[in-house]
Amino acid sequence: MPGRVDMMYVHALDPLKGWFNLSALDKSAAFDSSILSNGVTVYPGRVVFCNDAGYFSNDRYSDSTHPGGTLTFKNTAMPMFLWAGTGDADVYNDGTAATQAQWGGGTGNVTNWIPVMPSGVSMALVATGGYELQTTEFYSSASTNYTVNAPLAAINNLYTTERGTGATVNGLTVYPNVGMLTTDAFGGGALAPYTNHIVGICSPFVQGQVNYLQPSNMQNSTTSTATGYNANGMSVVSFWTYFLPGTGSSGA
Repeated sequence: MPGRVDMMYVHALDPLKGWFNLSALDKSAAFDSSILSNGVTVYPGRVVFCNDAGYFSNDRYSDSTHPGGTLTFKNTAMPMFLWAGTGDADVYNDGTAATQAQWGGGTGNVTNWIPVMPSGVSMALVATGGYELQTTEFYSSASTNYTVNAPLAAINNLYTTERGTGATVNGLTVYPNVGMLTTDAFGGGALAPYTNHIVGICSPFVQGQVNYLQPSNMQNSTTSTATGYNANGMSVVSFWTYFLPGTGSSGA
């Protein structure tokens, strides 16, 4: 839920190459109101899209029963990689802490002074911007295969297993894994170029810098896998951003 406090590296997007410079391709936008007003959590490092109204949506297949607004052109929706999530205090917070002890022994939602003024606007790196990125937000299972050069897609609400267990919020069904990366196609099997909606290509894992210090294996590209543990000890996947629109059936 927005307002929850996580360590900043638990859910994160880390640029390895291509950002930041003055010509970097990024997009700033507010989240769709159906996301913020219903407390839908969208973590940093996940894939987002601009909906028909120009707001960030977490799902190409969002509709009246799933948060995110309407996307008419689902197969050509431009993927972007989120920098700041809905739980970041400079994006959104309601100024309360749930089930916090009160003076006198009471419990409940307590209003707190939070020294930020959230704008509701976040930023995302556009998939066609030419980046090598690393994210904590990827789905791992027995069928996923994050080897170098494997294509990546973003989980949407039509994935029956990868999307996770749904929860109903104000009549909307929210799936916790929407926007995570996967090497699996909708309906099972490997992703197929020109059929599935490809958002990236796995790159050899390197341990990215932390606190602007470059580790000794920053240039090491001798591994065959894109996954590993970053300098903060979090499991991540490395990938090059890429966009190849899908032309397959619904959910591809």
